[in-house]
Formats: sequence, C-alpha cells, structure tokens
Amino acid sequence: MDRIEFFKSFPLLPPQSLDPLVAKGCIELDENGECIQIAIDVSAANGIYCVDAIESTPEVSQYLASKKNELDIRFKQCTSALSFVKEIQHVLNGALERSAKHTSKFYSRLIDDCEQHVGWENVDSFDRETQILTLWLYDASKRRHNVYANFISESFSSDIEDESVPMEIGICRYLEALGKPQSPKRSELWRRVAVGRLASALVEVSSDRFYPRITVYGPSNIAEPLNAKAKATPTVWSSTRTARENVETILGLQLPEPESFDQRDIKLECGICFAYRVEGEDADQVCSSDPCAQPFHRSCLIQVE
Repeated sequence: MDRIEFFKSFPLLPPQSLDPLVAKGCIELDENGECIQIAIDVSAANGIYCVDAIESTPEVSQYLASKKNELDIRFKQCTSALSFVKEIQHVLNGALERSAKHTSKFYSRLIDDCEQHVGWENVDSFDRETQILTLWLYDASKRRHNVYANFISESFSSDIEDESVPMEIGICRYLEALGKPQSPKRSELWRRVAVGRLASALVEVSSDRFYPRITVYGPSNIAEPLNAKAKATPTVWSSTRTARENVETILGLQLPEPESFDQRDIKLECGICFAYRVEGEDADQVCSSDPCAQPFHRSCLIQVE
C-alpha cells in the first residue's frame, strides 16, 4: 500500500525501495508544473532523512547545501519516505519560485524575442541548467564580444575589456589602419605590418613607454638596419601624423600597399602554430636562412625539440 501511495503522489520518481528510500527520477513542482531531476538514497546517509541523501541539479544542490542545517532539522522530522519527498517538494517549490525558475511560457517568449528583436545570427547559446543566454555583440569596428544574460540573478556581464588605455582613448582606432590582426580586441595594442618581402614590423604600445616600440622581423639584411633606425629615432613619433606615416618616417621607407605584393611572401604567422601572437608572445624567432625567414614562437620551437 505504501508503494502505491508513493507512486500516486510521485509517478515520475519510481523507488527501488522505500525503507530505506532509494529513488531516481523527477519531482514535479506544484507552482508551475516544472520537473526537477533528483536522486534520493537514504541508505547512503546512514538511513537518515537529510540533505546528504539528495542529489539534484547544480542549482538545487547549491540551494540545499546553503540551507543544510535548517533543512536537516525539518527532514529528520519526516516519518516516512512519502513524507520526506513531500517535504523536499515543498522546499523546492518555495526556493525555485524565488530564484526565478521559468516555465515553458518563458522559453516561448524568449524564442520569440530572439527571432523578432535580437536575431538568431546574434545568439550563441542558451544553457538551461545555468539559465544563461550568450549573445554576440559587434562594435563599430566589427569586433565580436560575448554578452551573458543570467536569468537567475537577472544580471548581464560580458567579455568586453576596459576601454581605458595608457595612451589616448582613440589609440586602438588610431592603429587599426596599420596592419594585422584583423578586428582586434581593444586590449590588443599592437599591430603587425609588412615592410617588404619576407619582412614585417611589430608596432606595440606599452604603458611603460612614452613612444610605441617598433621591432622588425625578417631576413637579417633587412631587419638589422631597420631595427637600428627604430632604436636611434624613437622620438620622431608624432601625434600629428598617422600611425602608418610615423612608421614610414622612423624606418625611412614607404610601406607597401597590401595589393602591391603577394601575401604569401609576407610571413607574419608562426610556422608551427600559425598564429601571430600566443599568450603575449610574438613570433620573433626567425629562420637563419634569408630565403626562408619564417618566424616562430620560442615556446613552439621548444615543444617540437
């Protein structure tokens, strides 16, 4: 009779045994009909009705753990498996209602809003477990950022960096026309620009330098004299000229236009990982063979040795 009564009350939580209670399935909440996954094993808790006997979703488990002392007192007063599960249901009804758990109507409206107002092309993902919607946001320079909408805490966050920089606020836009990377983050205050066949210059802004630093990579017969010029005339950099004009003035040459040379002759990426910069490290180790002049990251070379 106890098993029948239990099944009538909780048809989605079939018990393996009632004494001690061992069951796995779902509990349906009274408030909104939502089902919460749950596993109960009283035998693992020394036969005691308590929080330690319950396993559920991260949100539910976190809530139960935060109220453990209070809930253990309530649960230990239960006289049967059925009364224990009813008490769990009662606790979750109140707790999840306050933590903004949502019904199917909410998700339907969320889908409509994404379709009509946000646009599916700007939606990355939605985690029902954490109730976090991840959106893509593009700034004026077509950089893509992630924006996170947390429907439990009713808050927003993003991966957009602090836009304050050591030089003028417009430094990022000032450098944009100079070279790669394409659509950089605001924290990437550096650019890699071609200076000739098999040679490139790294222009980098740093908080500990008043003037940008210029380093040329490529065959030694090209890189060495240009680096000597860069070290000898750093103060030539002027805020009245464009970044491109400043680089040309300091290096004493005219930077080639992208369409004027074969892009395959300009080797900017590491020959091993094919990236410009990895964890702040430049591909500054250049092959000693001038016809090659392939740059590498020092860390990549160490890994393949």
